Amino acid sequence: MASRLSHELRTPIAVVRSSLENMAYTQTDPNQLTYINRAQDGVQRLAGILSTLTEATRLEQSFDNADKESVNLNALLDGCTQGYRLAYPDKTFALTLPEQTINVEGVPDYLAQLLDKLVANAVEFDDGAAPIMLALSVHADKVTMTVSNTGPLLPSDMRAQLFNSMVSVRPTHHGADKPHLGLGLYIARLIADFHHAQLTAAHRPQQDGVTVSLAWSITQITTP
Repeated sequence: MASRLSHELRTPIAVVRSSLENMAYTQTDPNQLTYINRAQDGVQRLAGILSTLTEATRLEQSFDNADKESVNLNALLDGCTQGYRLAYPDKTFALTLPEQTINVEGVPDYLAQLLDKLVANAVEFDDGAAPIMLALSVHADKVTMTVSNTGPLLPSDMRAQLFNSMVSVRPTHHGADKPHLGLGLYIARLIADFHHAQLTAAHRPQQDGVTVSLAWSITQITTP
């Protein structure tokens, strides 16, 4: 359905966008330009939704041909964190890694994509009271990768649905200029499922924000 919807929407969105651009080019009335600009913003939001739907569909289709390899999670987290510091210069990131190298069977690009989704979500809700924390930890029975930020807590009635498609915990006034269908975290869940890992979200111990965790059973860890 998502693939068919993406295909059917692409042409009408392009037609509307082109028509609005032509109208804006010839229009001199400031009041009319205001309405045209609002319509262009709406088309841009629709295009963003279409792009995300397409991303989710292509990702699911690509799983069938994906080859897993041994992935160094320490290096993955370190490299991605350096990128986030450049991508979000107004945010502070902190990284905690274990002394030992942790490897899992997976696809590096997919895991980086998953991490991108979690960090983008953390950045959006982060209140700046503390650095956004990325960490990799080893316990007796599992290895866990976490992204944690200070900010609003999760609605209690939404925790079980957080990683489902078309679910968003954002209030209507939060980021009203962006489409929020919960597809980013849904894509993260698809990637987690593909890697036989568990994706969960919980409040920070201090009750001042949220931590999203991706956990593997210790039996899934490979030798470096």
